[in-house]
Amino acid sequence: MKLQVKVISAILVLLFAGLAGCGLNQVKEKEGYNYISAEELKGKLEAKEELILLDILVEEEYVKGHIAGSIATYAYPVQSEKEKAKLAAVVPLLKDSKLPVIVICPGGGGGATRTVDFLVGQGIANERLIILSRGFNAWPYAGFVRQETALLDKEKGEVRIKAKVNGKYFETATRHGIAFEGGSNGAKAVLAGLGSEKMFHDLLIELGSMPGNNLEAKPEFKGQSIEGDSLNVTINWEGLGKEISISEAIIQSGEQLPMQIKFGGNMERAISFNTGCILCLDSCPVGITSDSSHPWGSVDDKGKEFRGDRNVLPADGTVVTVTFKLAN
Repeated sequence: MKLQVKVISAILVLLFAGLAGCGLNQVKEKEGYNYISAEELKGKLEAKEELILLDILVEEEYVKGHIAGSIATYAYPVQSEKEKAKLAAVVPLLKDSKLPVIVICPGGGGGATRTVDFLVGQGIANERLIILSRGFNAWPYAGFVRQETALLDKEKGEVRIKAKVNGKYFETATRHGIAFEGGSNGAKAVLAGLGSEKMFHDLLIELGSMPGNNLEAKPEFKGQSIEGDSLNVTINWEGLGKEISISEAIIQSGEQLPMQIKFGGNMERAISFNTGCILCLDSCPVGITSDSSHPWGSVDDKGKEFRGDRNVLPADGTVVTVTFKLAN
């Protein structure tokens, strides 16, 4: 397999001059290895300095999100001979360059150190090999991430995300409209988001949407509705040929109130609680967006129930696109 270094100004590898051995404030986590923090790497990327980004995430995770410009190897966890062979394929590329190599693995731990060990054994100088501290899972900067699970379209004033239908909630009631599959509520929502709530929040901010941040997870806030910019939310999927409103896809018990989705924000609590909540079906102090027409407590205190409509949504497991558009 022939690989080429890509230049980040063209979108895919970033310039990173003088990273190795030139004043880099490296973070030492394990003796004998070099580290760089996410904040430091972000600064270098913004400065368009030169480097090679070597990503070892498995293919499924790489597709969900990766730092723009990274070379995909899918070599994680770098234990089997097959996985090491994937790294061996990039060795000629690395030998043809003198650029520093940033090793990106899920957590910055064993997979990364095994990658370094393997590459050193192939003749790549240890001082060129620098591990991203805490790995991609802790990378907080949406602006440097390319992913197939979320898209910001400033011209249209919208953010589009990918999600998967959970048919369980055609029958079982839930207050969770969309939750990131990696969060604690990922399996409790009508739609399991394929990208994180943190990334979604940052894309809404980049779009120019203003969060409300008016609710807290305290009893005195019960009965209040979420605030923030209003969003029109629609769903489509392959073969549908049109957009349908989120209101059409959700069945409510009792009075059928028009859904009014607002950008609640709640980033700090979202990180702290790690629920993954992207869209809650009643006002929520944790979800990134939620329905302001139902105050907080509508489910727990008043027994409101929500379900996905099997007569509207596609079958269990179908991947859909959910569009959040700034309301006029």
